[in-house]
Amino acid sequence: RESLPELLPLPGAEAEAVRVAGLYPKANLLLGPQATKEKFLGEAGKNEIIHFAGHALANNPPDFSALIFSPGPKEQGEQDRGKLFAYQLKAVRFPQTRIVVLAGCRTGQVSRWRGDGVAGLVSPLLAAGVPAVVTALWDVDDFAALLISVRLHQKLREGASASEALRLAQLEMITH
Repeated sequence: RESLPELLPLPGAEAEAVRVAGLYPKANLLLGPQATKEKFLGEAGKNEIIHFAGHALANNPPDFSALIFSPGPKEQGEQDRGKLFAYQLKAVRFPQTRIVVLAGCRTGQVSRWRGDGVAGLVSPLLAAGVPAVVTALWDVDDFAALLISVRLHQKLREGASASEALRLAQLEMITH
């Protein structure tokens, strides 16, 4: 967020990450200054489940849509500090990952760009072999993201598929 001061703080994102990680005994939790794109990229392919709680930017061209991380030390002075662009995700492999949850605003937005087909943050994850990606098509309320994310992961831990876990979490949000 330091590289994008116009983004509002997300106090629920840290609580969301902590609560979701608490559901998994071997979770690798990256918070605050430790949540850099380098650390994320170094760990991502080693995990069955990846949960991103933070800001995201949907852009046109879609290859410049980005997840926002804390800037790493190698990025000092760079304009794109902390941004993990969709085009950079194309080079990442996720051999053990079965689900990625992108709990950020507009992480599921896709668009057509110059005949390249439909692209955005989801496309490179699916192309890398991730079977399920959960995203948002619109702006997400910080507190609501925390609640639905925890419910989603509880359902995953109970053995539900990604789509069923999301459906059940949504139903719980509606009825409670």
